[in-house]
Amino acid sequence: LTTEVLEQASRLQPAYFDLAENQNDLSELRGNVSERMVETLLWVVNILVGCLQVWTMAAVLISVEPIVVFVVAPLFLPYLIYQRRLGKWRNHQELAQRQPRRWINYYVNLLTERSSAAEIRLLGIAPHLIEKFRAMLSELGDNGRKADWKDFIAGLTFALLALAGLLVVFFSVVSGAIAGEHSLGDVVIFAGCMVRIRTSLESLALSISWWGQHAPKMS
Repeated sequence: LTTEVLEQASRLQPAYFDLAENQNDLSELRGNVSERMVETLLWVVNILVGCLQVWTMAAVLISVEPIVVFVVAPLFLPYLIYQRRLGKWRNHQELAQRQPRRWINYYVNLLTERSSAAEIRLLGIAPHLIEKFRAMLSELGDNGRKADWKDFIAGLTFALLALAGLLVVFFSVVSGAIAGEHSLGDVVIFAGCMVRIRTSLESLALSISWWGQHAPKMS
């Protein structure tokens, strides 16, 4: 795949590499394309495996207490939609941050490479470059913390609500077992799947969010 990218690059006109609107694409192509492709395929496998796990555990839970679907679905679907939108938002943020990241790399290279070290010291512009570096790095860090905080709040909210809803259904199953409507085995199986399905749903939503964030880069 990397060879095909290089062959395509060799056929481009020299002027293509000078246009500002092409720098983002060129920056992506300079990365390891084959590794990103493998990473994407692994995430696709994770999504498929996650769907299979959720489907299997949901089937077991529904077989014990069908009402569980009316608890899990209304909680998971909004969380999934939110994570999907958050993934797209992260992708837009990464696109917007490509130029600042290139400037950051430019400042680092100017201050650390031998070819420019003497000139930087002669002109006395090192403090100015360091200040610009700090400003851009701080801006990127603020955007990253904002996304991480949104992700944390959404995950915590889903975890608490899902746990509360599943516990209500679990107590209903326990009550049914006391009344003779469910067996002890049903209670044990329900408890085990109840714990696993919440984490599996959260992992599935995060995987789909990752796909929304990174899949456009592979197009």
